[in-house]
Amino acid sequence: MVTGVQTCALPIWLGLAAPKDTVLEVEKKLMRKLPKAEWSHAHHLFIFFGRYFCKAKNPQCQDCPFTSFCREYKAQQKQAEKLVAKKAAPIKAKA
Repeated sequence: MVTGVQTCALPIWLGLAAPKDTVLEVEKKLMRKLPKAEWSHAHHLFIFFGRYFCKAKNPQCQDCPFTSFCREYKAQQKQAEKLVAKKAAPIKAKA
């Protein structure tokens, strides 16, 4: 299993893997969830999903079909909202 499968499996599988899980632990959890006949196909789907959407350095969240339940996307949105609120806050005049 390549580490890209771990990278995109963490944010989109609701509670399937913990952020601290190793690549091997993520693989074992995925194998328990998926029928054996689907392992190879799912492996390639994860690789391509990670290649085109859930990239480590430049995720394409705006094009991702899974943002409604992606923990990483929700965390990014929350961070962006904090930045907007901080910029919009009135500047206090010094007395």
